[in-house]
Amino acid sequence: MERETFPGLLAAGARVFGHVDASYWLDLGTPAAFVRGSSDLVTGTAPTDALPGPAGPALVLPGASVAGDATVSGGSTIGRDVVVGPGAVVDGAVVS
Repeated sequence: MERETFPGLLAAGARVFGHVDASYWLDLGTPAAFVRGSSDLVTGTAPTDALPGPAGPALVLPGASVAGDATVSGGSTIGRDVVVGPGAVVDGAVVS
């Protein structure tokens, strides 16, 4: 958009408008940005009603297994049927 569409419109003399908005927005165009966006949803930085539970440090979906001494944090999501073993540290990741 920012490299082709908008410059092309401007070069063609089109009128281009913007709108200032304070809502959360994040371009999810890279894997790292996807993980950040997911983390922001899980931790509540980006408010949503779509989470299957309350916002917090991690989202562990039903069917996942997390060992008692494992650490899951940083807005991580642990998907269904995922096993997080003893002593594991999952921080700011999406595991499915």
